[in-house]
Amino acid sequence: MPALDQYNSASIDSGNSKRVTADLNHKLGAGSALRLNVMAQDGGVAGRDRVKSERQAIAPSLALGLGSATRIYLSSLHMRQDNVPDGGIPSVGLEGFFFNNNDPLRTAPRVDRENYYGLAGDYEKVDADMATAKIEHDLAGGAKLTNVSRYGKSKMDRVMTGINAVNNGVTLAKPTPLPQAEWSINRSRQSLLQKNEILANQTNLLTEFATGGVKHTVSGGIEFMSEKQSTPGRAGLGTLANRTVGVVPANLYQPNPNDVIYNYNPQKNGAYTEGKTTTAALYVFDTLKLSEQWQVNGGVRVEHDNTKSDLATLTNGVLVPAALEKSDTLVSWKAGALYKPADNASVYLAFANSQTPPGSSNFALSATTGNINGPAMDPQQTRNIELGTKWDVLAKQLALTAALYRTENTNVTSLLDSATNTYSQLGKRRVEGLELGMVGQITRAWNKLTATVWSSYNVDKAWTVGGGARYTSEQKRVVDPSLAAALQNNLPGIPAYFVADAMLSYKASKNVTVQLNLYNLFDKFYVNTLNNSGARATLGTERSAALSASLAF
Repeated sequence: MPALDQYNSASIDSGNSKRVTADLNHKLGAGSALRLNVMAQDGGVAGRDRVKSERQAIAPSLALGLGSATRIYLSSLHMRQDNVPDGGIPSVGLEGFFFNNNDPLRTAPRVDRENYYGLAGDYEKVDADMATAKIEHDLAGGAKLTNVSRYGKSKMDRVMTGINAVNNGVTLAKPTPLPQAEWSINRSRQSLLQKNEILANQTNLLTEFATGGVKHTVSGGIEFMSEKQSTPGRAGLGTLANRTVGVVPANLYQPNPNDVIYNYNPQKNGAYTEGKTTTAALYVFDTLKLSEQWQVNGGVRVEHDNTKSDLATLTNGVLVPAALEKSDTLVSWKAGALYKPADNASVYLAFANSQTPPGSSNFALSATTGNINGPAMDPQQTRNIELGTKWDVLAKQLALTAALYRTENTNVTSLLDSATNTYSQLGKRRVEGLELGMVGQITRAWNKLTATVWSSYNVDKAWTVGGGARYTSEQKRVVDPSLAAALQNNLPGIPAYFVADAMLSYKASKNVTVQLNLYNLFDKFYVNTLNNSGARATLGTERSAALSASLAF
């Protein structure tokens, strides 16, 4: 919250999705201020039929004791969503699609990007609430003590229709395909009913002192956290089958969202997964300034994690319960050095390691043999090393950066013997790369914002124009040579693409600004994401526009 700021603003966006936001600030008195952020959005997704995103959010905050030695900040966030989920489209016909030398499918045209393969009544509802209390206190000698407490909870309720295998009628016994107009795609009913809860408290001390000629900046503290996740099973999602015709698939090129759903009566079936992870941690980090040219830093974090899971699976109509538990004491660290050969330049070397215990992704353990979240598994370890540099040139109007890095994951689970279903944690993964960056101001009116190239130019005090391009290289779905057989079906990866955008802004007065954003100027068709099997894709936004107005008062 800005201290005693009386600035208020509002904006209205009009495009494929309508959105209204407001930021209101008000001084309550000496040393206190109130801020309120609100947002409402209602609209669809460009190029996608029936998909909807509707949300409302409010975030009030209160600051007390501003300008004094003790400051208190209270804030909360409350958000509600009511969406129609998007299961994507089949990848048939996309660049690179392959299907077991089945020529009819390999040469088939792609589906209409607006095709919706879900069914009427598919929904997604999300509720999220969070409250935070932060207390800051200035101690003698410039030290600062901070305590942050946070409680949050969220709930997701989703029922949707997913798409599966494409059927063109070709089998070993029937090599002749059906007419293309009769090709279909199988659908399945999917459900997610999940609750999450988090309670956390962190106390941190920041202080500076000197030992001899070395200046220290030390940050240390203690942290407690409790995270829960509950996922009950649900039945009665309905079926697309009836006794007369059996399962009714969707037509591949003309799906009907109004197909009849039989026996739709969602209810919990008794199965569930409940996980809870509690963490207690101590940490300290020190930056040592040896001279004007040299700094070194290092830090360590020691934490104790305990994860408990209670679950029940439904097997042949019988609930089978299980209880799992795993505790670990983990030590992570980081160290680095910084050298400044000149006022406008720096070179750094950094090392770090971290550990990921089983069950940390969803606070639940798995009873499945070989699963990385099994209680018998060791934490996965990640080690990172990075050498980089930054140079500010052109009178510090342009920043150039470069970094060489290597990240290595160990204790990765792999199948050791398929005959005995034996797994080991001898696997390793390594990522190496070079990252280059360029950010700066070419002139006072011209800003280069990213190296992917986006530039805005202030024509005068009222008008600003901007434009840029986004390029993404090819992304392979499978990079493990031992899994090359998986490439024999569907889309092997996301092809490279280039997209151009533009912007025009007009400042009508000191209080009113209108802006027009144009996306995908050349209407480039590209794939945005791809599922694990390569059979289902979501597409990038087609050519679209959004008009927004910002008001300050």
